[in-house]
Amino acid sequence: MKKVILFAGILSLIYACQPNVNNDAAQVAIMKQNVIDSINTEMALAQKQKTIDSLRIVAQRTPKTKTKTVVVERISDDERTSDAPKVGSVSKSKKRLNNTQKGALIGLGVGAVTGVATSKDKVQGGIIGGIIGGAAGAGAGAIIDKKKKQKQNQN
Repeated sequence: MKKVILFAGILSLIYACQPNVNNDAAQVAIMKQNVIDSINTEMALAQKQKTIDSLRIVAQRTPKTKTKTVVVERISDDERTSDAPKVGSVSKSKKRLNNTQKGALIGLGVGAVTGVATSKDKVQGGIIGGIIGGAAGAGAGAIIDKKKKQKQNQN
């Protein structure tokens, strides 16, 4: 704001010191418009700076979140029975569902949806369909797990 007032004062001083200036209304209007434009420009810049400053303050006050990774360690059967620790025998892996569990979950969902869709009593149909579907899915998953174990034992 100080810059705007200083700029307007300098313009007025220059205008007043010129001896050959016509005091034409058009020239006065042009000078007024120039001063107004410069004031509007300075105000816009000041508003942008206020926005930037407020965003910086918010960013400084916002706590930074940290994520934590959890690793599940599986210990082999040999390590559980032995008293001496073995170096390098602990394997790190993510815990996953086996095929029996996956099949049971998928069968449960499909059976429940089918039971609700086909039964007159929706709740009872969903429960019975879920039980039957879950059992069938678990059975199919168990068969797949058994075949995988057989392949691993052959290799």
